[in-house]
Formats: sequence, structure tokens, C-alpha cells
Amino acid sequence: MNYVAVPAIVAISIAAAGRFTYDVGTHVEQAVLWCLVLGETGERKSPVLQAVMRPIEEWDKSEIEKLAPAFRASAARSCIEKDRLKALQSQATSAKHPEDRERARKEAEALAANQGETLHLVPLILQDLTTEAAIQHMGRNHGRLVVASAEGGLFLNISGRYSDAPNVDAFCQGYSGESIITNRVGRPPDVVPHPAVVIAQIIQPAVLRELKAKQHLRQIGFLARFLCVVPTSRLGRRLLPDPEVQDARRERLQNAATEYGSVLKEALGQKPFEAPPPPTTILCSSEARAVWRRFSDAVEVRLPKTGDLYDVRDWAAKLPGHVVRIAGALHVYELGSAAFMYEISGENMRRAVTIGEYLIGHALAAFALIESEQLTLLAERIVAWILRNRIERFSTKRCQQNLRVKSEVITAALEKLADHNFIRKVEQEQRDGPGRKPSAEWMVRPDLAVRLERIGEESASLNSRNPALHQPGGGTRPETASLNSLNAPALSAGDGSRRRPSRELPAPQSEPLPDVEEPRVELDAEEQQRLRRLESAFDDVEGLEESP
Repeated sequence: MNYVAVPAIVAISIAAAGRFTYDVGTHVEQAVLWCLVLGETGERKSPVLQAVMRPIEEWDKSEIEKLAPAFRASAARSCIEKDRLKALQSQATSAKHPEDRERARKEAEALAANQGETLHLVPLILQDLTTEAAIQHMGRNHGRLVVASAEGGLFLNISGRYSDAPNVDAFCQGYSGESIITNRVGRPPDVVPHPAVVIAQIIQPAVLRELKAKQHLRQIGFLARFLCVVPTSRLGRRLLPDPEVQDARRERLQNAATEYGSVLKEALGQKPFEAPPPPTTILCSSEARAVWRRFSDAVEVRLPKTGDLYDVRDWAAKLPGHVVRIAGALHVYELGSAAFMYEISGENMRRAVTIGEYLIGHALAAFALIESEQLTLLAERIVAWILRNRIERFSTKRCQQNLRVKSEVITAALEKLADHNFIRKVEQEQRDGPGRKPSAEWMVRPDLAVRLERIGEESASLNSRNPALHQPGGGTRPETASLNSLNAPALSAGDGSRRRPSRELPAPQSEPLPDVEEPRVELDAEEQQRLRRLESAFDDVEGLEESP
């Protein structure tokens, strides 16, 4: 459901983009929404995006076909006028008699002054474009632009694929509705008075994780504008049902898709190439405003350093605004082209608040995936390898050979684990003389598994006090399960510097490391069962079994 629901809400916002704004009492929000769904290869991202965007693409194609003759006539007139202008300019400079040159000059000036703008047939939805192309496209389409893709080309372009520095100003202005004015040498400036950009991206986490401009995009608030979704992977569980069940399911899906498409096409209403009037402001009812204020205040108190949303405060600070836009999208879907005649109801605002609370856990998981570092990921693999093989003592070389990584990287990861009291380096005698120095030895703290489970229980207890971190239907999100012990946020640096969200190892504990020379503590039956449960959390980690 996660793959479909949020992109569908964003698709609904396309019908309102550039046409409506939403007044919540304290300020006015634009109608556009952005979504970022992160899924690995094989999760059928492209079919989902195609299904969500199909009604809009069909509507857009139909309108283009209707207007194609007029656009072809406009293109023909433009060619004739350009050829005539060139001929007059030539006469104005090469005619023998001054009267002929003067007459040609006046005709050329008059023709240039009255020359109409060439109309362009441009689709509403694009997949891959640069910022400069986006501005040009918005100018030709009266400010509206939809960027929908399952490949991630947009992020590669704006982060510097064709230039050294990322340029996202036009997209951000299209989100906030600010006028776009650009000056270019040799041609008139591009002016877009009411830009409205909708973005729907269903891509792999690695696309963002490996962007060279990732930190810059986050610092300027570009990533904070997205509704982030990290669906639970269905790989390995997509078993085909019986034919009878499959037929019934297909019929239900077809009926839902038909209703969704008809409502969305009716809500789109406006012709794609008509110059729209200024956006109409839709008011929120007094009940809706009260619901929204309570939610906004509840989010605000979670943003300081002591709050659970501090690590995603850039995203969470925009969440109340996201909720207003979601409520507006639900309002437009409910009433279609008549949406401007009614206020946004309290019920739609409550639905939007529920969606906003649900998205908090997804945002925490998404930014953890985006910000994760290879060193932290390797440290997690080392811990999984230790627990899976019940290792008490090992060398750096042994660990490197089994995990198949470079020696300098494995050493850095081991030192990070040592800093957090998961392992301890064994003191070795200094050996003089020729020959290679022995590989460093590491001792695993005897209670590592129990300690990890204790940290996980504390994290689960914290999450249980925050219902927004849970998925509907009960149970915590996978991102907050056992492996969360290795993903806890680092403590604030104290100097106001930014903290990396979620993927950091737990901060060093104050208790001393147990004496590694003591024998392992015998666990009773209940503790052994708990240990087996914890170790089973690592069973799906590939390639961690020790080589024979």
C-alpha cells in the first residue's frame, strides 16, 4: 500500500497545482506535493508509478491530440513570419534606394513587434530534465510541471551531472509558488509568475546515498520538501494466489483504478495549455484550523535537541505545511472541480494529520538510509558476523578475510566498535626484528548479545511512546527493530553542528568493559531463548557466515 497511497495523493495534487492555494489561518500553503519512495531493485517501482500517473497521462495525451491542429497552424505561421522578417532585414541593408531601405526597415520593425509567440505542444509529465529545461518547460506550460520517474535521473541532474554545482532554485520556487525570473544573454528573460512543480520519485536508496551533493541538497531544504516513504520489502513474499482469488483481486483493482482515474480526470478540469487565472484560495473551516493547530504544536515541541525529531528537524519543520497540502488534495479529490466552492472540512484535516503522523516513522527511516555511511554499515556487518559465528576472540585479518573488504576499512570499523565498547583490542607484546607484524587481536565483550537486546528493548520502549513510529496494524517498523541498536543517533556535538540521523552507533557507555579473561556467564533457559531471538535477526544478512 505504501508504494501506491502516497504517490496517489501526490498525483491528486497535480489537479490542484497552480489552480488552488489553501488558507489555514496563519498562512497560505500551495497545492503541490512531492513524494520520495525508496525501494530496492525488483520491488516493481515502475509499474506502480505508471498505474498512479496513467489517468493524468491519458488526459494530457487526449488534450494534446485535440489541440494539435491549432499548434501546427501556429508553427506554420511562425515559420512564414521568420522568413518574411529575414527578407525584410536583408532589403533594409542591401536595397539600392534609400526609400526602399527605409520602407523595408519599417516593415521589419512592425512585423517583429507584432510577431506572435510560437505555441508549443509540451507534455505535462516529464521524467528527466535539467533545471534550465524545467524553467523553459514551465514558461511554455503556464508554470505547471510534473516530474515523475522511477530511475532517479532528476537527482543526478540537479546534483551536478551537467554542471559543477547543484541548481535546484527553480524546483524549490515551484514548490513554494514564488515567481521565477531568469536573465539570459542574447534572449528575453524567462518569467514564470505562478510556478507549480509536482515531483513523484520512486527510486533506489543508493541513488541518493551516493549523490555528491547530498549534504547540500539537505542543507538548503530540498530533501525536506518530500513526503518520504520506505515500504517494507515484499521480496520473497510475492506468492501468486489461486486463479480464482487472482481474478477477484484483479477485478477489485480494476474497479478502484477506474474510479480513481475518472475522479482525477474530472478534477483536472483546466485545459493544459490555457493561461490559468491566479490561484484561487480555498479556506480551511474553523474545525480544520483547530485540528491543524493542535498537530502543529505537537510537532513543534519535538524539534529541539531533546526531542525525538531533532535529527530530521528540517523535514519535521515542514510537516505541518505538508499536512495542509494533503488535506487540500483530499478535498479536491472529494469535490473535484467544485472544490473552490467549499471549505476544507475538519474530517479531511484529521485524515491528513493521520497520514502526517504515519509519515514520521518513514521519514526517520528514509533519512537514515540516505545518510548512512559505509563505515557504519560495515560495523553492523561485523557485529552480525560475530553473533552468527559465536566468536569470542578474532584477529583483524580473520575478520577481513571473511567479510572480504579492504584492510584499512575493516580496521576503521573495528576501532569504531571498540569506541562503543562492543569489542576491545588485546594488548600484544612488541616484537623486534624482521618479518610482518602480527594482525591485531580483538576480544568480544561476553554480554554483547544481551547488551544489544537491552538497547533494542529501550529503543522499542521509546518508540511505543510515539505511535507515529508504528505502522498501521500493529508492530514497529523494521527500521526500529533489533538492528536499531546500531542505528541510534549520536549525541549532539554541543556546538550547534548538525547530527547525522539514525545510522550512527550508540554513544559510548559509561560502564566499564567486563574483564575479558572471565569465563562466559551461563545463561538460563529464558536468556538463551532471548539470545536466539536476537541472533535470528541477523539470519537474513548475506555473506556473513565464516569461511571454512
